[in-house]
Amino acid sequence: MKEITYSRGKYSTIEPADGTRFFLEALPDAITFRKVRFKLVPGAIIWQYRFPFYIRTTLESWELSDEIVEIILLCLRDCANESELTGDLNNMTLMLQEWVETNRDRA
Repeated sequence: MKEITYSRGKYSTIEPADGTRFFLEALPDAITFRKVRFKLVPGAIIWQYRFPFYIRTTLESWELSDEIVEIILLCLRDCANESELTGDLNNMTLMLQEWVETNRDRA
Protein backbone atom coordinates (compact mmCIF):
# COMPACT_ATOMS: atom_id res chain seq x y z
CA MET A 1 0.00 0.00 0.00
CA LYS A 2 1.27 3.46 -0.77
CA GLU A 3 0.20 6.88 0.44
CA ILE A 4 -0.83 9.23 -2.36
CA THR A 5 -1.57 12.26 -0.21
CA TYR A 6 -1.11 12.82 3.50
CA SER A 7 -1.78 15.57 6.00
CA ARG A 8 -0.75 14.52 9.50
CA GLY A 9 -3.78 13.91 11.70
CA LYS A 10 -6.28 15.13 9.11
CA TYR A 11 -6.48 12.90 6.05
CA SER A 12 -4.70 10.50 3.77
CA THR A 13 -5.36 9.01 0.37
CA ILE A 14 -3.98 5.50 0.09
CA GLU A 15 -3.68 2.98 -2.72
CA PRO A 16 -3.33 -0.77 -2.12
CA ALA A 17 -1.58 -3.01 -4.66
CA ASP A 18 -4.80 -3.47 -6.69
CA GLY A 19 -4.77 0.26 -7.63
CA THR A 20 -8.05 1.24 -5.93
CA ARG A 21 -7.76 4.50 -3.99
CA PHE A 22 -9.25 5.22 -0.58
CA PHE A 23 -9.61 8.40 1.46
CA LEU A 24 -9.17 8.36 5.25
CA GLU A 25 -10.37 11.47 7.09
CA ALA A 26 -10.35 12.53 10.75
CA LEU A 27 -13.44 14.59 11.61
CA PRO A 28 -14.27 16.14 15.00
CA ASP A 29 -16.66 13.31 15.87
CA ALA A 30 -15.57 10.40 13.65
CA ILE A 31 -13.04 8.75 11.40
CA THR A 32 -14.33 8.00 7.90
CA PHE A 33 -12.96 5.80 5.17
CA ARG A 34 -14.22 6.31 1.61
CA LYS A 35 -13.55 4.73 -1.74
CA VAL A 36 -12.23 7.30 -4.23
CA ARG A 37 -13.98 7.61 -7.58
CA PHE A 38 -12.10 8.54 -10.74
CA LYS A 39 -8.86 8.53 -8.66
CA LEU A 40 -9.82 11.99 -7.43
CA VAL A 41 -13.23 12.35 -5.72
CA PRO A 42 -14.01 10.71 -2.33
CA GLY A 43 -17.23 8.70 -2.67
CA ALA A 44 -19.55 6.93 -0.28
CA ILE A 45 -18.40 5.99 3.22
CA ILE A 46 -17.38 2.32 3.42
CA TRP A 47 -16.33 2.41 7.10
CA GLN A 48 -16.81 4.88 9.92
CA TYR A 49 -16.01 5.03 13.61
CA ARG A 50 -17.88 7.62 15.71
CA PHE A 51 -16.23 8.89 18.89
CA PRO A 52 -18.21 9.35 22.11
CA PHE A 53 -16.57 12.80 22.33
CA TYR A 54 -15.39 15.50 19.94
CA ILE A 55 -11.72 15.75 19.11
CA ARG A 56 -10.00 18.95 18.00
CA THR A 57 -11.85 21.11 20.53
CA THR A 58 -8.58 22.52 21.87
CA LEU A 59 -5.05 22.67 20.55
CA GLU A 60 -4.01 19.71 22.69
CA SER A 61 -6.66 17.54 21.07
CA TRP A 62 -4.97 17.76 17.67
CA GLU A 63 -2.56 15.15 19.00
CA LEU A 64 -5.50 12.75 19.36
CA SER A 65 -6.42 12.89 15.67
CA ASP A 66 -2.72 12.50 14.76
CA GLU A 67 -2.56 9.31 16.82
CA ILE A 68 -5.79 7.91 15.42
CA VAL A 69 -4.83 8.44 11.77
CA GLU A 70 -1.38 6.96 12.40
CA ILE A 71 -2.86 3.88 14.12
CA ILE A 72 -5.18 3.23 11.19
CA LEU A 73 -2.52 3.75 8.52
CA LEU A 74 -0.13 1.47 10.38
CA CYS A 75 -2.74 -1.30 10.58
CA LEU A 76 -3.61 -1.02 6.88
CA ARG A 77 -0.10 -0.89 5.44
CA ASP A 78 -0.04 -4.57 4.39
CA CYS A 79 -3.47 -4.61 2.72
CA ALA A 80 -3.43 -5.50 -0.97
CA ASN A 81 -7.06 -4.93 -1.99
CA GLU A 82 -10.46 -3.57 -0.94
CA SER A 83 -11.67 -6.73 0.79
CA GLU A 84 -8.55 -6.86 2.98
CA LEU A 85 -8.95 -3.17 3.81
CA THR A 86 -12.60 -3.47 4.83
CA GLY A 87 -11.88 -6.59 6.87
CA ASP A 88 -9.04 -4.90 8.74
CA LEU A 89 -11.12 -1.75 9.27
CA ASN A 90 -13.95 -3.77 10.80
CA ASN A 91 -11.47 -5.50 13.12
CA MET A 92 -9.99 -2.12 14.00
CA THR A 93 -13.21 -0.98 15.67
CA LEU A 94 -12.29 -2.90 18.83
CA MET A 95 -8.82 -1.38 18.86
CA LEU A 96 -10.28 2.12 18.57
CA GLN A 97 -12.74 1.45 21.39
CA GLU A 98 -9.78 0.55 23.63
CA TRP A 99 -7.93 3.67 22.48
CA VAL A 100 -10.98 5.83 23.32
CA GLU A 101 -11.19 4.42 26.84
CA THR A 102 -7.48 5.04 27.41
CA ASN A 103 -7.54 8.59 26.03
CA ARG A 104 -10.96 9.87 27.08
CA ASP A 105 -9.48 12.30 29.63
CA ARG A 106 -7.20 13.86 27.01
CA ALA A 107 -10.20 14.70 24.82
